[in-house]
Amino acid sequence: MASIDIITTASFAYKKTWDERAYLFPMVVLPLLIKFFFYNLAEIFVDGDNILRFSIFMLPAYFAEGWLLSHWARTIMLGHRWPFKPTGNDEEDNKKLSERARGVLGGAVAFTLINILMGGYFHLFTSFIPLDMNPQEAEPSVAIMGVLMMISTFLLFRYIWFYIPLSANISPRYFFEKVKPLRVTYQMIGIWLVCFIPAVVALQLFGGVLSGMMVEGQSHPIIVNLLNFLHITLDTIKNLICTAGIAYAVLVLLKGKSA
Repeated sequence: MASIDIITTASFAYKKTWDERAYLFPMVVLPLLIKFFFYNLAEIFVDGDNILRFSIFMLPAYFAEGWLLSHWARTIMLGHRWPFKPTGNDEEDNKKLSERARGVLGGAVAFTLINILMGGYFHLFTSFIPLDMNPQEAEPSVAIMGVLMMISTFLLFRYIWFYIPLSANISPRYFFEKVKPLRVTYQMIGIWLVCFIPAVVALQLFGGVLSGMMVEGQSHPIIVNLLNFLHITLDTIKNLICTAGIAYAVLVLLKGKSA
């Protein structure tokens, strides 16, 4: 069984994403704008605590981002780059385009469904465990639900990356077989944390600066929009880095060689 080195994999993710910034930028622009538009729309029409409804509002944005991340995963795993460049052999080009379209569409749809299901999953648990609950006042049933949530989140974590192998036309059964061992889940969580935490720190740092510009008790539309744009930009960058890291990890697992 191949072993994934968390630091090596995360380092690859950061370096690859930075090195390919000129390639990624044209692909990022439209999904980012779509995400920004629907995020602002959701803030207007959705109660902040209704995670499921928020996810449904964000459905077009998830699909656009899924398209982006599927192309990125194919670049990492197969060396395929966007846009497709024809070779002049129509028969061969059509075959390659069909295969690529199947992978990208499958990955985008999977990414969208995963995010909707995650919204439903967290909506279910937060309906039992209020976000503003005082842990010292929690009833035993709430504590049990909290434990169930932690265990199920851990067990399901490896499957939220299903869009990555799907985008590369890899058999779902083959992927599920490779990520079955529990240690793979620990390794994936480690990679995700190393790729996720810097984005959260950056959001807190820069978001705090922008929030400090607003007068207490008042909301400034320009600053609010800047905060939203900062949030979705850092979230997209984080997703690109995480996708690169997990795609590399999946590649290691499929090849059976330790990273």
